[in-house]
Amino acid sequence: MADSGLQTDPDSFGSNSPDVIAGTQAGPTAPAGAAGPVALWLRIVVVAAMYVAGGLLARALTQSSGHASPVWPAAGLALAALLVWGGRCWPGAT
Repeated sequence: MADSGLQTDPDSFGSNSPDVIAGTQAGPTAPAGAAGPVALWLRIVVVAAMYVAGGLLARALTQSSGHASPVWPAAGLALAALLVWGGRCWPGAT
C-alpha cells in the first residue's frame, strides 16, 4: 500500500506546529482579560478620570445656568470602559 502522506496516528496530529518544531511549547497562560493588581488599580483610576472628564464635559454642554443637560457623556464612557475591561473596574465609575 502506498503512503498517501496523510497522518493517521491521532498522537501525531499537530506535531508539525511551529512551537513543537522549535521546542518552545508554551505552558499555561493567564486569560486574556486577567490583569495584575497594579494594572487593575490603574484601570480603576483611568475609569474614574474619564468619568470626571465626562461630567465636566456635560457641565460645559449646558449653555445657561439652571438647565440640566439631556446628555451625560460620563455614563457612556463608564459603560464602554466596563464593557472593555470588565466589571472589576466598577469602583472607578461610582
